[in-house]
Amino acid sequence: MSPTRMYFGAILILLSIIISETGWNLFKKEHLSRGKVDQM
Repeated sequence: MSPTRMYFGAILILLSIIISETGWNLFKKEHLSRGKVDQM
């Protein structure tokens, strides 16, 4: 593997982790607030 490809791969992995983390947090917030409303 060439250094540029390793660098690109690392950026892709970091981006996917960041996107999944933020997406999961947003999903959890929405889901939790909905669940609280449903339980009332």
